[in-house]
Amino acid sequence: MSRWWGPVTLALGLVVVGAVALSRVSVPWAINFAVGAAAFGWAVAVLTLPWNLHFQARSVLRELRRSERAGLAPKVDPTEIRQIARRTLGVAIGMHLLSALTVLVLAGVTNWPWGYWVAAGYLVSTAFRPVGAWYAQLREYLRRSMGEVTHPREDVVELRDRVRALEYRCDGLRDQLASARTDAEAATAALTAAHQRVDRQLEAITRRFETVVSELTDNKDLLAGLRAFLRMVRQPES
Repeated sequence: MSRWWGPVTLALGLVVVGAVALSRVSVPWAINFAVGAAAFGWAVAVLTLPWNLHFQARSVLRELRRSERAGLAPKVDPTEIRQIARRTLGVAIGMHLLSALTVLVLAGVTNWPWGYWVAAGYLVSTAFRPVGAWYAQLREYLRRSMGEVTHPREDVVELRDRVRALEYRCDGLRDQLASARTDAEAATAALTAAHQRVDRQLEAITRRFETVVSELTDNKDLLAGLRAFLRMVRQPES
C-alpha cells in the first residue's frame, strides 16, 4: 500500500500548485508556482515523515505481541515503543492542523480565495494515512490467515499421518523395552539364585573335603596348603 503514497501526494501537490497558480491574486505567476511547489513539498513531508515513524512503531508493537504469544521474549521495551507511537501520532496530526491553520492565516491576510480549499485539503489529508494503514494491515492479516489456512493442506495431512505412525512405533518400542527389561531382571534374579546355590554346594563340598583329608592325614602343613588351595578356588578372579 505504501507504493500509492507517491501518486497520492503528487496529486495533492498538483492540486495545491494549480490552486495557487490559477488564483493569480496580485502576484506574478512564477511566485504562484513557487508557492505551490513549496506547498507540495510540505504536503509530501506531512504525509510521509511523521506517519512513517508512527506506523513503524505500531508494526513493532504488533510483532512484539505475536512474539510474546509464541513464547518468545525479544529485548524490546514496549513502553518506549508505545511512547514513540503516541508522540509521532501527535506530531503527525499537529503538522496537519498547523499547516491548515497557516494556510488559513495566509489566505485571510492576502485575500487568497483558494487558500481555504488548500487548508481543507490539509485537514482532509489527515485521514489519508490512517485509512491506508488500516487497509494495508487488514489486507496483510487476511493474506497471512489465508496462508495459515491453506498452506499446504496435503503436506500437513501427510506430516500428521507420519507423526501418528512414529508415535505408534514408539509405543511398540516402549512396550518391547519394558518387556526386555522385565526378562532381564528375571534372568538376573535366576542367575543370582543359581550362583548362591552353587556357592552353597561348593562350600559344602569344601567342608566335606576338609573333613575327609583330616581323617586321612595328620600333616598340618598339608592340611593348611589344601585349605589355602580351596579358598583360592572359591574366590572369583578379579
